[in-house]
Amino acid sequence: MLRFMVLLMKKNNSLSDRATATRQTSVGWMIQRLARMLERQMTDRLSEFGLKIDHFIILMNLSERENVTQTELGDGISMPNYAITRALDHLEGEGLVERRPDATSRRSHRVFLTKAGTQLMPSLFATVKTVNETFLAPLPDAQRADLAQILMTLMDPNDQTKLPG
Repeated sequence: MLRFMVLLMKKNNSLSDRATATRQTSVGWMIQRLARMLERQMTDRLSEFGLKIDHFIILMNLSERENVTQTELGDGISMPNYAITRALDHLEGEGLVERRPDATSRRSHRVFLTKAGTQLMPSLFATVKTVNETFLAPLPDAQRADLAQILMTLMDPNDQTKLPG
């Protein structure tokens, strides 16, 4: 990485060299690439359960806090209403979630895990653990812990993509 930083500092390098150095030293670019790699691995593993990433995100959110409206659920995970509806339709069809009328609003529904959804969660937790362990395998334990701490430090405590509540 130091080599690319030196390249970036030289004024007589070509535009291509400077672009490469900028990209390869960009923390944002690296995090985005790593996120894509993790998402591909999760997508592959979730397909074994007949699930997609959107389904997984909803199930994980509901396992932490159910009895939320579809709108609250979507807002909490930054998912548009149409995508929430589509994902909930699938999950409801699979018997993993149920929507119940909201007692305070005729137009709203509250979302709950079903017994089958609740029973599936330990398998999904194990999947997350396996994917994370595989992904982090090249790092020694101390670096894994350091990376987790650094990422937690960088996360915005006001980020609306975190769970509601």
